[in-house]
Amino acid sequence: MTNEKQNKLFGKTQQEISQKLKVAEETKKLMPTWNKTENKQFVGKYVKTKDVTVDGDNRQLAEFVTDTGDSMGVWLNSVLQNCFKDLDVKQDNVIAIEYLGEVKSKSNPKWKYDNYTCVVL
Repeated sequence: MTNEKQNKLFGKTQQEISQKLKVAEETKKLMPTWNKTENKQFVGKYVKTKDVTVDGDNRQLAEFVTDTGDSMGVWLNSVLQNCFKDLDVKQDNVIAIEYLGEVKSKSNPKWKYDNYTCVVL
């Protein structure tokens, strides 16, 4: 057994695990973010989208205000970016987002992505 195989936990190396934990910690410093696995739906008033570099990766974080007045972030994958573009989302629009689960890519069944639907209320 190679060192790499010995050091893997659930298919992830210690370095990969540490990296994900670091990203999670950095994210907490920005603002709380929507946890799609705990709550499949999110509703909030859109404020703006920030370009954020997390561990050398450029990502987009949409900032919302919830009905309780709290700031909440939503990480935008390509599905949500396209949804926002198609809906022409603007500041102060109230947006509902629903997490539909993980889907296999049609172009490459080995790839998976998180699928969503969203509407302007």
